[in-house]
Amino acid sequence: MTKRKIGILALLVLCLFFLVYRSIYIKRVQLSSSQHPCTWLSVDEKPLLFLNLNRQFVFDSEYKILNSQLQVKSYLPGLAIFSEPISQISDYWVNLDDHGFSYYFSVLEQQRDIIPSCQFAFVSDELEKELIRQNNNVRWFQQDELANNPSSKIQFYRIWTLQTDTLEIAVRCPDFMLELVLPAVEATFNRLTK
Repeated sequence: MTKRKIGILALLVLCLFFLVYRSIYIKRVQLSSSQHPCTWLSVDEKPLLFLNLNRQFVFDSEYKILNSQLQVKSYLPGLAIFSEPISQISDYWVNLDDHGFSYYFSVLEQQRDIIPSCQFAFVSDELEKELIRQNNNVRWFQQDELANNPSSKIQFYRIWTLQTDTLEIAVRCPDFMLELVLPAVEATFNRLTK
């Protein structure tokens, strides 16, 4: 074999490895159908996936993204390539102290003008939503959801929802993380108002 053939073969093996690697960490949860026109994907955040999820949530470098649930309009399974997400929920892992105690909170980002079956939701519409700030057509709502596990130390979850005419970002975090997550929500609000 010549050096050129060896180089081409090595490149093909590397491409195959990359496609298998992507397929392991990008999984299809639900296919699109006539009732559900989007494809639901589960994506583990790993290096070398080269994902561009166009996140609008401004998060601290101390936050580690664990995984994301995505609703996309198109998906090529063999190549694990998908269109820009129209709705996504990401879990962010945060180290809370020097002893390694850590916990996660979730962020939902989605377009507001999409088909309801392609949307994710944190809470039902029955919870009372309080408008706490408004600036340049960006509204910031707050609502509390009681924890439904009596054995947990968590008493409630706070959901902060930022809405523009086209975008909704909702942050759901447990009560003991409010002071830690609030600066990121404020930074996101300020970014949206510009």
